[in-house]
Amino acid sequence: MLRFRFLTAFACVAVLSACEKNAVQDITTPVSGAFVRFHNYGVATPGVNFYANDQKLTAISNAVCTPPPTTPNPACTTTGVESTSGVVYGSVASGGNYAMVAPGQYTLSSRLASTADNGLAVSSATTTLADGKFYSYFVSGIYNTAAKTADAFVVEDALPASFDFTKTYVRVVNASSYSPSITVTAVLQSGGATVPIASGVTYKAASPFITTTPGLTDVTVTIT
Repeated sequence: MLRFRFLTAFACVAVLSACEKNAVQDITTPVSGAFVRFHNYGVATPGVNFYANDQKLTAISNAVCTPPPTTPNPACTTTGVESTSGVVYGSVASGGNYAMVAPGQYTLSSRLASTADNGLAVSSATTTLADGKFYSYFVSGIYNTAAKTADAFVVEDALPASFDFTKTYVRVVNASSYSPSITVTAVLQSGGATVPIASGVTYKAASPFITTTPGLTDVTVTIT
């Protein structure tokens, strides 16, 4: 079963006054910014961290600080200890959640998390992120072990204006550099009905979100 997970964020603004003890928080205003989610789908690409220009947006904490080590490590209470595993192939950063940045033009990139060549750029894509919109950055293609590079692209996540939480939301993104355009269908096992998910999705393209009935589903990918 394929499910779409969506995170809604709100600004929390405290209104304080010198003569008021009972301040009121306004939690109704959406956060202003652009939102981006990062995927490592480059075949055989090592673990990476993701950046917007030179700002690191994803990283994984090292387990050496939890529980506290017998020999104290000052970094555990200061800068923190970063894992060298990074976001590995086939994974989505930050548990599938979005990172928020100010709207504008960015070079999004993935950089090696390993000790050797730490911070070396593996892939990058330049794009403009608009206020209030959601995007996904994909490391794609096949990792070149000699050049230590992979391909990348950005697609907008055109989310529906409102959600029906009794439905499953599905779309198709083609991140395979050797793939022709693809068509995807789904068959819900409980009813046997065939549902067209997407047709003619080329490399670096994404289909619109569609709704299906939740349940155990067989998904078929064919060449268009």
